[in-house]
Amino acid sequence: MLEELVAALGIKKGIVLAAAVGAFIAALIKSRLQDRDKEASSWPEIFITMVSGFFASVYGTEPLLGYLEWKSQYEHGVAFFVGLFAMTIIDKLLSLIKTVDAEFIKGLFRK
Repeated sequence: MLEELVAALGIKKGIVLAAAVGAFIAALIKSRLQDRDKEASSWPEIFITMVSGFFASVYGTEPLLGYLEWKSQYEHGVAFFVGLFAMTIIDKLLSLIKTVDAEFIKGLFRK
């Protein structure tokens, strides 16, 4: 069943496993090493970050390997770093969204 699903989505099981493990470990590390001076991330934010890193890793690894013309033996390491990079970007975007004032956003859409 899992093999058919993975084949239908056009992804490899090894990349999915590397992405899942990397996203889970990075989320645990992030939740444990929060900067005490700033507001800690909530579990929904960590979940969003984890899911986005997972999907970026699953669907971004093979195109990146093809672009860089690297061998597929590096795909698990590349999958981990693609997911980690995506998680970092999403985390920063979520922090930016939390700091933007609602009145500022409303002002952007007024004449």
